[in-house]
Amino acid sequence: KDKPKRRARHCPRTNGGQRLAPDHIPRMEVELTTGDDDCAQCGGGLRRLGEDVTEELEYLPGRFIVNRNVRPRFACSGCESFTQAPFPSRPIERGRPGPGLPAHVLVNKYADHLPLYPQSGIFERDGINIDRSTLADWVGKSTTLLEPLADAIGRHVLAGQAILADDTPVKMLAPGTGKTATARL
Repeated sequence: KDKPKRRARHCPRTNGGQRLAPDHIPRMEVELTTGDDDCAQCGGGLRRLGEDVTEELEYLPGRFIVNRNVRPRFACSGCESFTQAPFPSRPIERGRPGPGLPAHVLVNKYADHLPLYPQSGIFERDGINIDRSTLADWVGKSTTLLEPLADAIGRHVLAGQAILADDTPVKMLAPGTGKTATARL
Protein backbone atom coordinates (compact mmCIF):
# COMPACT_ATOMS: atom_id res chain seq x y z
CA LYS A 1 0.00 0.00 0.00
CA ASP A 2 1.35 3.40 -0.97
CA LYS A 3 2.07 5.85 1.79
CA PRO A 4 0.25 9.16 1.55
CA LYS A 5 2.52 11.96 0.42
CA ARG A 6 3.24 14.54 3.08
CA ARG A 7 3.28 18.12 2.05
CA ALA A 8 6.32 19.89 3.42
CA ARG A 9 5.71 23.25 5.02
CA HIS A 10 8.79 25.32 4.51
CA CYS A 11 9.36 28.93 5.29
CA PRO A 12 11.01 31.22 2.75
CA ARG A 13 14.79 31.33 3.04
CA THR A 14 17.13 34.27 3.24
CA ASN A 15 20.30 34.56 1.19
CA GLY A 16 22.21 32.82 3.97
CA GLY A 17 19.88 29.82 3.86
CA GLN A 18 18.20 30.53 7.20
CA ARG A 19 14.43 30.22 7.37
CA LEU A 20 12.26 33.24 7.93
CA ALA A 21 8.83 33.20 9.49
CA PRO A 22 5.90 32.81 7.08
CA ASP A 23 4.25 35.91 5.66
CA HIS A 24 1.11 35.59 7.81
CA ILE A 25 3.10 36.39 10.97
CA PRO A 26 2.79 40.12 11.78
CA ARG A 27 5.94 42.20 11.44
CA MET A 28 7.10 45.01 13.69
CA GLU A 29 9.73 47.15 12.01
CA VAL A 30 12.38 48.99 14.01
CA GLU A 31 14.86 51.28 12.28
CA LEU A 32 18.21 51.49 14.04
CA THR A 33 20.23 54.59 13.18
CA THR A 34 23.31 56.23 14.62
CA GLY A 35 21.39 59.49 15.03
CA ASP A 36 24.04 61.48 13.15
CA ASP A 37 23.21 63.57 10.09
CA ASP A 38 26.85 64.47 9.47
CA CYS A 39 30.00 62.39 9.01
CA ALA A 40 31.91 61.83 12.26
CA GLN A 41 35.25 62.05 10.42
CA CYS A 42 34.95 65.12 8.19
CA GLY A 43 31.56 66.69 8.99
CA GLY A 44 30.18 66.13 5.48
CA GLY A 45 26.54 65.24 4.84
CA LEU A 46 25.51 61.58 4.91
CA ARG A 47 23.43 60.01 2.14
CA ARG A 48 21.57 56.73 2.46
CA LEU A 49 23.05 53.92 0.37
CA GLY A 50 20.92 50.98 1.37
CA GLU A 51 20.05 48.99 4.42
CA ASP A 52 20.51 45.62 6.10
CA VAL A 53 17.29 43.99 7.23
CA THR A 54 17.40 41.21 9.82
CA GLU A 55 14.25 39.40 10.87
CA GLU A 56 14.01 37.61 14.20
CA LEU A 57 11.09 35.53 15.35
CA GLU A 58 9.69 36.71 18.68
CA TYR A 59 7.00 35.27 20.93
CA LEU A 60 4.61 37.47 22.85
CA PRO A 61 2.21 35.63 25.16
CA GLY A 62 -0.25 33.89 22.88
CA ARG A 63 1.18 34.99 19.52
CA PHE A 64 4.24 35.26 17.34
CA ILE A 65 5.57 38.42 15.74
CA VAL A 66 8.59 39.12 13.58
CA ASN A 67 10.87 41.97 14.57
CA ARG A 68 12.34 43.55 11.44
CA ASN A 69 15.51 45.38 12.45
CA VAL A 70 16.42 47.79 9.68
CA ARG A 71 19.91 49.30 9.79
CA PRO A 72 20.38 51.88 7.03
CA ARG A 73 23.88 52.33 5.61
CA PHE A 74 25.02 55.90 5.06
CA ALA A 75 27.95 57.26 3.09
CA CYS A 76 29.57 60.66 3.55
CA SER A 77 29.43 62.92 0.51
CA GLY A 78 32.74 64.49 1.51
CA CYS A 79 35.12 61.66 2.43
CA GLU A 80 33.20 58.59 1.17
CA SER A 81 33.31 56.88 4.59
CA PHE A 82 30.46 54.58 5.62
CA THR A 83 28.46 54.50 8.84
CA GLN A 84 25.82 52.14 10.17
CA ALA A 85 24.21 51.60 13.56
CA PRO A 86 25.50 48.54 15.43
CA PHE A 87 23.18 45.59 15.70
CA PRO A 88 21.69 45.14 19.19
CA SER A 89 22.86 42.13 21.17
CA ARG A 90 20.90 38.92 20.82
CA PRO A 91 20.32 36.16 23.35
CA ILE A 92 21.63 33.60 20.84
CA GLU A 93 24.39 34.89 18.58
CA ARG A 94 23.73 34.30 14.88
CA GLY A 95 20.32 32.94 15.84
CA ARG A 96 16.94 34.23 14.79
CA PRO A 97 14.89 34.08 18.00
CA GLY A 98 14.12 37.22 19.93
CA PRO A 99 14.58 37.06 23.71
CA GLY A 100 10.95 36.14 24.41
CA LEU A 101 10.95 32.96 22.32
CA PRO A 102 13.77 31.07 24.12
CA ALA A 103 12.28 32.27 27.44
CA HIS A 104 8.92 30.81 26.39
CA VAL A 105 10.57 27.50 25.41
CA LEU A 106 12.43 27.33 28.76
CA VAL A 107 9.30 28.06 30.80
CA ASN A 108 7.36 25.42 28.87
CA LYS A 109 10.16 22.88 29.30
CA TYR A 110 11.10 23.40 32.95
CA ALA A 111 8.12 25.06 34.65
CA ASP A 112 5.31 23.37 32.69
CA HIS A 113 7.21 20.07 32.06
CA LEU A 114 6.44 20.17 28.34
CA PRO A 115 9.11 18.33 26.29
CA LEU A 116 10.52 19.93 23.16
CA TYR A 117 8.83 17.71 20.57
CA PRO A 118 5.26 18.76 21.57
CA GLN A 119 6.42 22.37 21.64
CA SER A 120 7.63 21.95 18.07
CA GLY A 121 4.18 20.62 17.13
CA ILE A 122 2.45 23.52 18.89
CA PHE A 123 4.58 26.01 16.95
CA GLU A 124 3.83 24.16 13.70
CA ARG A 125 0.09 24.69 14.24
CA ASP A 126 0.85 28.42 14.04
CA GLY A 127 2.75 27.84 10.79
CA ILE A 128 6.18 28.11 12.45
CA ASN A 129 8.44 25.17 11.58
CA ILE A 130 11.10 24.94 14.32
CA ASP A 131 12.88 21.60 14.56
CA ARG A 132 13.27 19.94 17.94
CA SER A 133 17.06 20.03 17.48
CA THR A 134 16.90 23.82 17.08
CA LEU A 135 14.84 24.11 20.27
CA ALA A 136 17.38 21.89 22.07
CA ASP A 137 20.18 24.14 20.86
CA TRP A 138 18.32 27.20 22.17
CA VAL A 139 17.84 25.51 25.56
CA GLY A 140 21.57 24.72 25.79
CA LYS A 141 22.65 28.23 24.82
CA SER A 142 20.09 29.79 27.15
CA THR A 143 21.32 27.75 30.11
CA THR A 144 24.83 29.01 29.37
CA LEU A 145 23.49 32.57 29.43
CA LEU A 146 21.71 31.94 32.74
CA GLU A 147 24.70 30.32 34.45
CA PRO A 148 25.97 33.59 36.06
CA LEU A 149 22.50 34.16 37.50
CA ALA A 150 22.36 30.62 38.92
CA ASP A 151 25.83 31.11 40.44
CA ALA A 152 24.76 34.40 42.04
CA ILE A 153 21.64 32.77 43.51
CA GLY A 154 23.79 29.92 44.87
CA ARG A 155 26.21 32.36 46.52
CA HIS A 156 23.30 34.28 48.04
CA VAL A 157 21.72 31.12 49.46
CA LEU A 158 25.01 29.84 50.89
CA ALA A 159 25.79 33.22 52.47
CA GLY A 160 22.77 32.97 54.79
CA GLN A 161 22.92 31.87 58.44
CA ALA A 162 20.90 28.74 57.76
CA ILE A 163 19.96 26.72 54.72
CA LEU A 164 16.44 25.37 54.75
CA ALA A 165 15.73 22.24 52.75
CA ASP A 166 12.80 20.00 52.04
CA ASP A 167 13.02 16.69 53.89
CA THR A 168 11.24 14.69 51.22
CA PRO A 169 11.84 10.92 51.25
CA VAL A 170 12.77 9.52 47.85
CA LYS A 171 13.15 5.88 46.85
CA MET A 172 16.58 5.16 45.37
CA LEU A 173 18.37 2.03 44.24
CA ALA A 174 20.84 0.89 46.91
CA PRO A 175 24.12 -0.01 45.20
CA GLY A 176 25.00 -3.70 45.25
CA THR A 177 21.79 -4.86 46.95
CA GLY A 178 19.36 -4.62 44.05
CA LYS A 179 16.80 -3.18 46.44
CA THR A 180 15.50 0.31 47.02
CA ALA A 181 16.36 2.40 50.05
CA THR A 182 14.90 5.63 51.34
CA ALA A 183 16.96 8.74 50.71
CA ARG A 184 16.30 12.31 51.80
CA LEU A 185 16.62 15.44 49.71
